[in-house]
Amino acid sequence: MSGASSLIESFRSAFYADDISSQIELYNKIEQEDRGKFLEVEEFQKFLENMEEYESCNQLLHSDKFQLVTEAEDIKIESTGSGNDFYTRSTVIIPSGVFETLAVLYETDLLGNWVSSIRGSEVLLQPSRFRKLLRYHFSFPWPVSDRECILEFCGIPVHEEAAVIILMKNAKGEKYLGTELPSRREMTQLIVPMGCLYLQILSPQRTKVVFCVNASANIVSST
Repeated sequence: MSGASSLIESFRSAFYADDISSQIELYNKIEQEDRGKFLEVEEFQKFLENMEEYESCNQLLHSDKFQLVTEAEDIKIESTGSGNDFYTRSTVIIPSGVFETLAVLYETDLLGNWVSSIRGSEVLLQPSRFRKLLRYHFSFPWPVSDRECILEFCGIPVHEEAAVIILMKNAKGEKYLGTELPSRREMTQLIVPMGCLYLQILSPQRTKVVFCVNASANIVSST
């Protein structure tokens, strides 16, 4: 097995093991002449996408450009930008441990209990522990009463902050990591170019949760 092929197999193993440290280490070992071979590997393409999205989300999470919209009952909502570049950021302190909080936020069957706009959700694919592909059916007030959204999620630890960032965005194309995407239903798609969920351990029984997203209800195409 050639050096490049061996690195590719090692990279795939680290990818599906959610070992981001090893993925970065292997990425740094890639010789310039072998980079073309790696760019043909779907897992490597997804890694590059996620690293770019991670940097963008990290900047948004710590940005001082957000303006306060409302703050009540320990929930702070902020916004920035306009049009297609409009972002919202919501922050709350949960009186529970990070694993209990993550279990509730990440458990598909519980989502409808705390997000009233969700009418249905299903896991379409889970290629690794911290990667999921989900389909949602949202029902917002008119004129956005029915919206479908197929989202891909990726969890990345932030060790220096005792936190984790869960990246989210619309699944694009016809395949996701080699698996055919299901056909979209006969309803307008909710557009989510980028978003993330940030969970930080403040203490054994206190977790900071920040939800930041750029989303569009896609009203124009539904008229």
